[in-house]
Amino acid sequence: MKKRALMLTLTGAILLTGCGTKADLKELDQTTTGVNADGSVTELMIADFDRDYYSFEDMESYVREQVETYNASVSAGGDLDETEEAGETLPVTVTAVSQTASTVSVTLDYSDAVFYAGFNHIEFDFDSLEEMLLTGGLSGFSSYVDPDGGEVVLSEQQDLDQLHAVYSDTGRRIRTAGPIVLCSDNVEILDDYTVITPDDYALVVFRDMTFMDYIQSLLDRFLPGTASTSSVNGAASETETETAAETETAAATEKPVETETAQETAAETAAESEAADAESETQAADAAEE
Repeated sequence: MKKRALMLTLTGAILLTGCGTKADLKELDQTTTGVNADGSVTELMIADFDRDYYSFEDMESYVREQVETYNASVSAGGDLDETEEAGETLPVTVTAVSQTASTVSVTLDYSDAVFYAGFNHIEFDFDSLEEMLLTGGLSGFSSYVDPDGGEVVLSEQQDLDQLHAVYSDTGRRIRTAGPIVLCSDNVEILDDYTVITPDDYALVVFRDMTFMDYIQSLLDRFLPGTASTSSVNGAASETETETAAETETAAATEKPVETETAQETAAETAAESEAADAESETQAADAAEE
């Protein structure tokens, strides 16, 4: 069933365009901020819901009321109903509200990082790394690391305008739409797409997800344990390195054994040949005496 589901999903991925433009927040069980490739933000909030002094309906009503109030405050007197009817994107949209036995989950979509920052009363920005570098937005950072923990010098990076930069001043679990390339050294990197920022200024940089990145993410989901062909920075994975080392060790071990076997066989053949010659000579001598 898993393989069938994988094939159907791969087929859909080939037919659709723009795959990997949104952060994947499916199947998460922790509050996470998803940063998409176009600068929009998706916030998944998950919290315990074991209170008996207010209902799920009251909580949902409160969330929607807060969003409506914020949208009205930033619309500069515009008619939000007309905005929705025209198909335009609201600053903040309540995408989903759901409840389980012990938790409640709320998903909000923000049309850009500015509205996400405003709604949550924090500093949060999204731009190309090149633009942040040119405008002095990175002046507060002194060192950067890649996902493997190696130091990165920004001046040595190529095509900075192709890299997306996320700037935050608050502790957040952030999931990006594409593989992470580098972070400020105070960020905890959990995997290729997920980090935890501190309650301090922090930077997270990611690149667009390629088609092969998308395929690998599907393999990881449907076929756990499938090794990636390379890490984010193009280096061989640890699994590949270990496999290659094991192969070389086996080859080095087997080669002397094969050589020794061949030498033993040759020696035995030579001994048998000498014995046959000696026997022939003995028979010839006996015949001559008779």
